[in-house]
Amino acid sequence: MGYKCPYCGSRKSIQVYEDSEEDLVLRRYRCLKCSKIFAILEIKYINMVGKEDVKRLKFKALKLPVEVYDKDGKLVTVITKEDLEKEHQNYEGLYKAFGVMIPHFFDDEYVYYFRDFNIEVNKYYVALYCDGTRYAVKKLF
Repeated sequence: MGYKCPYCGSRKSIQVYEDSEEDLVLRRYRCLKCSKIFAILEIKYINMVGKEDVKRLKFKALKLPVEVYDKDGKLVTVITKEDLEKEHQNYEGLYKAFGVMIPHFFDDEYVYYFRDFNIEVNKYYVALYCDGTRYAVKKLF
């Protein structure tokens, strides 16, 4: 018995990966019903009464690299970790300046997001949006 899968709702999942750094722990799970990967990010903090507490955020996972197809089903390009890192650097300073947590993150294998992702393709560029925020852009010319 594991965490509830955000894709199919099954409570049968197994932990397949764990990584920790300071007050953050990332655990990846595989649903035993639909086989999709999702993640739980645990954030340790001191609550208002001075006790240590843990906040758990559940994310869906999109496998990297992300293949992008046009409307005819032809492969246009591939979004890689490097593309995500370029866009992330643009947002990082802005997020830090306003004290807002970056709601999306990625590692070597996956992009994590809360609700949905969308890929926009036109003749000039491809863009990956996670939960409405542009997370990667790649020029096609």
